[in-house]
Amino acid sequence: VMEGRGSLTWEVIPVHDIPLTMGGTAEFQVENSLAAVAALRALGLTRQQVAAALGTFLPERDNVGRQMLYELPGGWVVLDYGHNPEGFRKMGRWLRKLPHRRLIGVVGMPGDRADHVIRSGADVLAELFDGFVVKEDRDLRGRAPGEVAHILAERIRLRAPGKPCMVIFSETDAVRQAVAAMDAGDIVVAFYEKLEPLDALIRSLGGRPVALTQLPRRDVAAAWTGEPLAQA
Repeated sequence: VMEGRGSLTWEVIPVHDIPLTMGGTAEFQVENSLAAVAALRALGLTRQQVAAALGTFLPERDNVGRQMLYELPGGWVVLDYGHNPEGFRKMGRWLRKLPHRRLIGVVGMPGDRADHVIRSGADVLAELFDGFVVKEDRDLRGRAPGEVAHILAERIRLRAPGKPCMVIFSETDAVRQAVAAMDAGDIVVAFYEKLEPLDALIRSLGGRPVALTQLPRRDVAAAWTGEPLAQA
């Protein structure tokens, strides 16, 4: 991360020294870090103060609810409050850089989004993930029960007809199903509505919270050979 003024430049902090960026692999967190540096410098903090803050900002402690990582005997689970197409895109692109066999998305969107926005979110998800469990928020925000899940699942199946996609309205049941279907090397990402019930569920299933820097680095790139998720 560099600061420039006229023809002069200064290094504020190497990107790989910012835990939030996962060594620079999470590009959206690099963007967030750049914005934070600009804002903090404008407020009068020194480069040394800004570097110290970014270098000690730990996602699992200081950014609860985003990119929360759990290790399970059968794979990995990530919880994140992504709820729009761009959030899905950035999270999916980051996860696809990691060694994995499959990315399984437990996906939903708030009911107050327009139909075309929900379909746009489904288009992004269909491209990035290998399997889907579509769930629904408890707060329907004016929608009929099952309406948003139906729009999402229908669009995903249209855009990715060869990928498994099932519908389970309950968020906790959807995550339970995705975890049960995991094979070694799979990563499940759940875009949640309520964090606490899912955190409790994953822990009860043997999930161990770990720091983002402990994400798998082993080679698990071989094709997945287990049973696919059943179609709904």
